[in-house]
Amino acid sequence: MFKFDSSFNVYLSTPGSSNHFYLNSKSRSKNLDNLPHGVGFGGYISPNADSFRIFISESDFSTATGTSGGSGYCSSFAAGSILPSFPSTFPLCSAEVYRILVLGISEIDVGMEGVQKERERKGIAVNKARKVDRAQFLDDFRNGMMDSKAFAHVGQVDRGRGGEDVS
Repeated sequence: MFKFDSSFNVYLSTPGSSNHFYLNSKSRSKNLDNLPHGVGFGGYISPNADSFRIFISESDFSTATGTSGGSGYCSSFAAGSILPSFPSTFPLCSAEVYRILVLGISEIDVGMEGVQKERERKGIAVNKARKVDRAQFLDDFRNGMMDSKAFAHVGQVDRGRGGEDVS
């Protein structure tokens, strides 16, 4: 987490902390969990569950709410003032994520392998369905479509051009 205003401050994560990032959307929780919906950064020692060092509400992405993050209050990042006053709401013109580091890269690799395997499985299922559809179509075509009048227009067109009747 960092601040970039008239100065540049970097707030490193503290050892042993675990509440770095919070994400809860209404669509995921069906709005039944009574928890704040949005993106939160920084975890607090205080028992107030909806207090974050910075919080961007899902319902209003144009503003963010933040607190000073004084020492002893935020257990996730080093102490330091991100906002000029405490607590504060400020306009959010733009936000960029430069890097997300996830501990346990093998978990991400396993997750990506799972996504790739699922794509391959779905591709095989789609191709199998296509082959079944083609086989069914060919079987239907051979078992009655030629005997019906469905393709009578072909012979009529050929006769109109001076060709022979192919039926």
